[in-house]
Amino acid sequence: MITTVLRPPQEEPPRSAEPDKLARRLIDRDYLSYSSISTFQRCPLRFYFRYIRNQPEETLSASLVVGGSIHSAIEGHYRALLAGEQPLTVDDLVELYVEAWKAKATTPLLFGKNENEDTLRDLAHRVLDAFVKHPIAFPGGEILGIEEQLRGPLAPDVPDLFGRADLILLERDQVSVLDFKTARSRWTEAKISEAAAQLELYGELLAPLALACGNRPVRMGWVVVTKAKNPSIETHTLEPDARRLRRTINIVRKVWHAILGGHYVPSPSPLNCAACPYAGACRDWGTES
Repeated sequence: MITTVLRPPQEEPPRSAEPDKLARRLIDRDYLSYSSISTFQRCPLRFYFRYIRNQPEETLSASLVVGGSIHSAIEGHYRALLAGEQPLTVDDLVELYVEAWKAKATTPLLFGKNENEDTLRDLAHRVLDAFVKHPIAFPGGEILGIEEQLRGPLAPDVPDLFGRADLILLERDQVSVLDFKTARSRWTEAKISEAAAQLELYGELLAPLALACGNRPVRMGWVVVTKAKNPSIETHTLEPDARRLRRTINIVRKVWHAILGGHYVPSPSPLNCAACPYAGACRDWGTES
């Protein structure tokens, strides 16, 4: 089990801590997360409410709670395997799902059509049943880490990037790093390309892992769990693209400097606004005298 935060090799030149200090003053944490970056890209004002003002969310999408609760149940499954315990049954996983639901559903929920807590629990049962029947539930490699913290710099003028690797496996000829995602439908090539940015950034933080594991190559990918009537479990492998990575790092830099500039304005769109947890605060914004 990896217990240390992954860092660049010590022989690299020292880096100024100023960006981390600025981040601490602005958002009360000395790093950026990918979710904070993508939140700013979707809507700078939503970023402001969430990370600058630390304003409680007014509502929460039930779909997000389902996804997070399924993720917690799957995490519990792998922790049991790592501890050498008896594999959890589907009923055990559903209990973990229910516990996570109760912990996460502390804000008024927005349900979709024909959705309620019971129908979503039934959906979770089907999803978790599909998961335990898939080979990924019992991987052949050694489990090195679950929800493993990753942290390190991307560029001298931005704070550290912080993230978590859902599952790290030591296999015979490689280290596999898997990111679990829940989705309403199977991923298309366009969705895989969209998701690649986050995983490639995490790959930048994982270079020391290869050295620690006998210089094995690190393979990164996703396990996509579809929340459908007939759930499916699919795996996808990230195909590295150096040009795309450079572009993503430059996007992070531009986002950070926009944050420093205080450019917090709304970005209205049906996609952004339909389930926004700050709809009321957004309507009030800009009306003050």
